[in-house]
Amino acid sequence: MPDKVSKISLNMETVSYVSIFTVIYIINPLLSIVLCVAKILSDKKKGERYLFLLYAFIAIYLGLINSTKFIESDLLNYKYMFDLCKNVSLFEVVALKNKEPIFFAFTYSLNKIFFNNFSLYVIILTFIIYFNMFISIHRFWRYQTNSLFFVLFSITIFALYHSFFINSTHLIRQVLAGSVFFIFLIERTVSGKVLWVCLPIAILIHSSSGVLFLLAFLPGIEKKISLKRLLLMFCIIGIAILILDNLLGFLDGLTKNIPFLNYPFARLSTIENYSRADMRDFVVGANPIGNVYIPLLFMAIGMGIYFTGHVKERIFGFINIFIIFILIVFFLKIVGYLFISLRLNIYTIFFMPFLIPYLIFIFEKKHINSFRIMGVLMLGFMLIYFVNYLPRSIWRYDPLSEIAVKPFLSFLL
Repeated sequence: MPDKVSKISLNMETVSYVSIFTVIYIINPLLSIVLCVAKILSDKKKGERYLFLLYAFIAIYLGLINSTKFIESDLLNYKYMFDLCKNVSLFEVVALKNKEPIFFAFTYSLNKIFFNNFSLYVIILTFIIYFNMFISIHRFWRYQTNSLFFVLFSITIFALYHSFFINSTHLIRQVLAGSVFFIFLIERTVSGKVLWVCLPIAILIHSSSGVLFLLAFLPGIEKKISLKRLLLMFCIIGIAILILDNLLGFLDGLTKNIPFLNYPFARLSTIENYSRADMRDFVVGANPIGNVYIPLLFMAIGMGIYFTGHVKERIFGFINIFIIFILIVFFLKIVGYLFISLRLNIYTIFFMPFLIPYLIFIFEKKHINSFRIMGVLMLGFMLIYFVNYLPRSIWRYDPLSEIAVKPFLSFLL
């Protein structure tokens, strides 16, 4: 009987705190996030009950920031499509785009649900993208360890990574598809279950995610790969990319009469024409850190983790996909498919909140605890960079000083 009373009391306490945090969130979202984190850290055993609330709060808040973004470039195209949904039928929307129908059907549904409120549309899409990833990160680390540090560390890394954030309302379809793929990948990694439903959803949101699924189903991908076999795979990938021109033409012709299947091949055939010299300065020169050095760093981290001998069996599949994917991206750069490599490069960011903390996790197993301190310092640097970089990025947002004090409802007006 005392145990039952204690459980009811704990549930009542949880409901009370959730209610309080939610009310504060409506008044000031950032303050509520800070208080929620403080509660989790002050009582780690009970605080775990509020982790999913924290994930939702952070994901929504990033959506609120995105809703202040000045509408231009790709976001302007999404707004045009969203506004169009007000006056046409679902069939007309899907038929008009002739590609990736799930995303545009979803856009049509949100238009009707939110009465043509584009700010809400941006908030919801951002929320789904980030919440999918937060859930994936949570599942990954709960499979590895009971340490709360690695969960919060990975969540914070991903939330503060500016390159991903600024693309979350620019390459909306691609990052949304990527978040769906990671639900699939992490579930298979931690439980061995294959969420088949994720495959058509992701590909029919953005067809480029099909590359990731192809890698996920390679024979033997879930087992540790020897260096010899890795080099063989590299050669096979290189040959496949070298014959890409002919392959694209063949697949383009084969799917000509099925628009949503034909779209990726027709699109790749088109962009290949301008993805050579005229893209070189943009892809490599304009942002060498994001497009070259950071992927190389991730590659080094992935290889370092791979050969330490402290990796759980199921983690090998995750790392194998990452290593082979990085090889594909760089091989595309080498042979001149710069635009394609640039777009695929976005997916490498998804691996970051898993790989960097995992390296620290391995060092801790070897009793080198100073790396945790370095991780915390890195988060501090990322926060400072995010706050300073966002106002100076190529996209325009409301000042962060104004966003920090705005009540929730004011973002929707």
